[in-house]
Amino acid sequence: MPISVNLENAGEIDRVAEQILRYLSLHPGASDTIVGVRQFWLQNMRPAPSVRLVLDALQALVSKGLVSESRSQAAETLYRAKEE
Repeated sequence: MPISVNLENAGEIDRVAEQILRYLSLHPGASDTIVGVRQFWLQNMRPAPSVRLVLDALQALVSKGLVSESRSQAAETLYRAKEE
C-alpha cells in the first residue's frame, strides 16, 4: 500500500518512508530531527535523499499514524515511531 500523498514523487517518497520504517523497526526508541533522520537513519541510501524528500516521507508517515512528531526544548521537530 503506498504511503505517500504527493503523487509527483510518490515512488521516491515511498522508498524513503519504507527505509524510515525499517530503521524504526530495528531501533524502536529512536528519535531525531529531520537532519538526523537523513544523516543517520537513511545513511545507507544511495543516492542520499534530499531534505525535502525526507520531510515529505516523514509527513506521509505522520499522516498515516505510523510516526509521531514532537517539539524538543530547542523548538526542533523530533520524529519517532508512534507508540501503540
